[in-house]
Amino acid sequence: MVVARALTLGFLLLWVSGPNDIVLAVILQATPQILAGVVWWFTGWGVAKPAWVRIHYSELKTALRASWPFFLSAISTSLYTTSTTVLLGLFSTPVQVGLFAAASKLVYIAQGLIGPLVQATYPRIAQLAATDQPAAVRLIRKAFVIQGAVGLSMALMLALFLPLLTPISVAWFGADFSLSKAFLALSNSQAVMLWFAPVILLGALSLVYGQQTLLVFGFEGYFSRVLVAAGILNVILMCWWVPGSAQGGVRAAQSVLCVELFIVLAFWWRARPIFRQAPAIGTNH
Repeated sequence: MVVARALTLGFLLLWVSGPNDIVLAVILQATPQILAGVVWWFTGWGVAKPAWVRIHYSELKTALRASWPFFLSAISTSLYTTSTTVLLGLFSTPVQVGLFAAASKLVYIAQGLIGPLVQATYPRIAQLAATDQPAAVRLIRKAFVIQGAVGLSMALMLALFLPLLTPISVAWFGADFSLSKAFLALSNSQAVMLWFAPVILLGALSLVYGQQTLLVFGFEGYFSRVLVAAGILNVILMCWWVPGSAQGGVRAAQSVLCVELFIVLAFWWRARPIFRQAPAIGTNH
């Protein structure tokens, strides 16, 4: 899955350069799961093929009822991600929307590089949480260090070295390439990226405390409530800060930053007992 996602990201950067490539972008977004599934089916790498099981309607109802927090979380997440650009377009000028959209493109590309790390460790953490909780906590702490280091390095790179990355991207890919266009647009407003870049680090940490800790230890309800509150908070901040501001892009970036900080703190607060109880759990076993 990690190799498939890395290849797909490279193809996205290489082949997708404008609105006319939207069909290709959608296909490439779905490619990692399909490619990983096909390779696994024919090779059996990683995990043996499961036996065929007949599923009953009552089991489907139970599974859907148990998974509703995940659906609610996914819907709520859009309130502080994709809807931010929509709200900014309602309250600010097209120039500010363009600056914010360019910054968000770079930030979400960087966050996408952290995704394979989460997907590689999550199944193992979930398995250990059921059989050896101290080992699960140790793996979570390792994930914290690795993902935090990757998130911090990419945040610093975009925040401090954006003027250097712009000519490099133009020289390698050309000025018409989508990534180069984003760099060129943001060169006119470094302030947007200075506020937006820390979101990469906060996003990496929220994955550790949220998906890799709270979810595997059974706190799905709390997880979804935090994301619902985060989405509502972002809408409130956008409606409060952006109207009438001459720098709507900066205000939108500040709003997303505050929301991501809220998420990290809320997840960390609830995850603290898990880390404190891990040695005691190991002793009891």
